Amino acid sequence: MQQTSETYKALLQSGNARKEYKVVISGQGGTNAEDYFRDRICYLTTRGGIFAMDRPGIGGTVVREIDLKIWNPGTIPYGAELRPYVRLTDGETSSEWLQKGLFFIDTRDERPGVVIIHGYCSMLKGEQPFMQSGDQGVWPRRDRDIVAQAAQKMGVTVDPATTRIVTRGYSIGYPGYGQAGRTVQEVLGYIAAMYAGNFIMSDTGTLLLLKLQDLDNTAASLLINEDGQYITLGGVRICV
Repeated sequence: MQQTSETYKALLQSGNARKEYKVVISGQGGTNAEDYFRDRICYLTTRGGIFAMDRPGIGGTVVREIDLKIWNPGTIPYGAELRPYVRLTDGETSSEWLQKGLFFIDTRDERPGVVIIHGYCSMLKGEQPFMQSGDQGVWPRRDRDIVAQAAQKMGVTVDPATTRIVTRGYSIGYPGYGQAGRTVQEVLGYIAAMYAGNFIMSDTGTLLLLKLQDLDNTAASLLINEDGQYITLGGVRICV
């Protein structure tokens, strides 16, 4: 989870702060980044919380989505990365910008002066088969090694919190390949169930295992910021 500054905490407790938002759009790897603020964003919403279904459960892999409509978009590269941010301000003092996800463009609808974008987080890349061909190497393998392999296949890094959690050394059997093989998401879901949790993509785009027993410490920020809490700013509907 991201750490917040004393300024953020003070503004949050004051009750006088409002949320400001922006989206940073860049090429792959963060190249040629451009900030889009309220004057150019007419619609922004993200979906996807801490459970794969609409009800609490374990053994899930959560795919988050983003919908974005931008005025005067300029040139947005194909395969662009989308990073929404939010901060608190009372008009005089502002907090740091907090990243609220990493998404990739799936579809775009370009119209004169406007672009409408739909995107997904990297968890969608886990729909690929875990094994691309037949038996390779020695099986079974440790859970921690499998999580590292899954992250590599998805092109992401493992969150440090996940590394601290996945320490029991559960034995993971050969996932098969072809039509009978398991996907990366299915293998991750199997490991998540062993730890009574779910895999999500963190706010900064890392592979994060969130255990149900840890929700007391994290649920407030996750549910408020990621799971359907909408605010309206100047006629713009935004989920932060």
